[in-house]
Amino acid sequence: YSFSRHVEFLLSEATPTAIADLVGSVLARIDITVFASGNWNDKEAKRMAQLVSDVLGSDALEADEKPTRQSIQIPLGQRGVVVSRQGVSRASGFEIFLQVGHFPGKADTTMAKNVLLQQLTELVTRLAFMSAFEMLRLEQNLCYHILASSCDNYGVRGVSLYLQSTDHGPADVEQHVETWLGRFRRELKDMSPQAFKDYLEGYTTNARQLETLMSAEVISRAFLFNRDEEAMNALQKITKSMVLEFVDKYMAFDAPHRRKAVSFIWGTHLQKEHQQFVENQRNQGFTVLQSSDEVEAFRAGLERWPPRPSAHPEWTAQTQTLRKGGQAQTATKRGTRRSAGEGETAAKVKREEPAETPGGRRTARGRRTQPSRSISRMEVT
Repeated sequence: YSFSRHVEFLLSEATPTAIADLVGSVLARIDITVFASGNWNDKEAKRMAQLVSDVLGSDALEADEKPTRQSIQIPLGQRGVVVSRQGVSRASGFEIFLQVGHFPGKADTTMAKNVLLQQLTELVTRLAFMSAFEMLRLEQNLCYHILASSCDNYGVRGVSLYLQSTDHGPADVEQHVETWLGRFRRELKDMSPQAFKDYLEGYTTNARQLETLMSAEVISRAFLFNRDEEAMNALQKITKSMVLEFVDKYMAFDAPHRRKAVSFIWGTHLQKEHQQFVENQRNQGFTVLQSSDEVEAFRAGLERWPPRPSAHPEWTAQTQTLRKGGQAQTATKRGTRRSAGEGETAAKVKREEPAETPGGRRTARGRRTQPSRSISRMEVT
C-alpha cells in the first residue's frame, strides 16, 4: 500500500457509478442488534421488535440465512505460518500468536469449560508478560516496546506477544522469543505453591472488579449473562498443574496442539536480510506469505473452528408472527431472560434488499431511498 497508489485507484476506479454500486451492495443487507435492559417481559420484547421492524420497513428473513462467524484454524506445527512485510521506517516489528481454540458444542458443561479456558488463557498471558518483559526487555534489551495480550476471535482463544526493535530484525527476535518460552515454562515449574497461590489471589481480586457488559453477550450470541460469576468459579478451580499443562499443550516448541502464526515487519535497513529470510524459509518448505493476495489465498484453504458456543442451547428458533401491512411475516424468537426485578432483552433485525435496485429517489437530505420490497428477519432474545 502507498498513498500514491491509493490516489491512483480513486482517480481511475472511484466513479459515481462504482460508488453507487458499492453503497447499494453495502446497504443491501443490514444487521442491527438492539439491546434493552429493564423489567421487560416476553410481550414487551416482541412489541419492541415489532416497532423496530415497522420503522425499518422490514419483512422476514429465513432462519437459515443467519450469518455464522467463525475463526480459521491455524495449521498445527512447530514453525507455524509467517507473514513477512517490508516496513517504512527503521523500526522492526514482531508478533507471535499462539492459537488455543475453544471447546465446540453448546452444552452447559461445554460453556463452563470455555469459561475455564478463557480464564486460563488470560492468567497465562499475565504471567507470560511479566516473564517476557524481564528477560527480553530488561535483561537482553532486545526491544524498546513489548506487549502481551489474550485474544478472543469469535470465541477462539489465543495468546499474543508483540515486540518492536530498531537494533534487531524479526528473525533474530523470534529466536529469542522461542528461547524465552522454554525459560517461561521452567519459571512456572519452579514457582512455589505459596507464590502461585498469592499471585492467583491477587489476579482474582483484580478480576472481581471487572464487569462483563450484558450487551456483549447478546452481540456475541453467547448469552452467558452470569459470566462474571462463572469466571470466579473457574478461577477457584485453576491450579499450577493446569497452567503448566496449558503451556505444554499450546505454547511450548514441541506442544502437540501448537498453532503458531508470526508477523514480521522488517526495518528499512534490513531489506537484504528480508529477501534472504524469505528465500531460505521457502527453500525449507515453510509457509511465508507476503502479499495480501497470498494471505487471502492461504486463509481460503484452511478449516474453521466451530461457531462460538451458546450458554443456552434451548433457545432454538421458534416461529412467531409479526404483521406488517396486514400480511403475516415470520420472525425468529430466541428466548427471553428475566430475573427478579430485572430482565435483559435484545431484538435483532436483518434487512435484505433485492439484488436489483433500479431507481430509487433522493430525499431532501440527499439520501437515496431503497425500493419498498425487502426481506428481513426479526430475532427477539
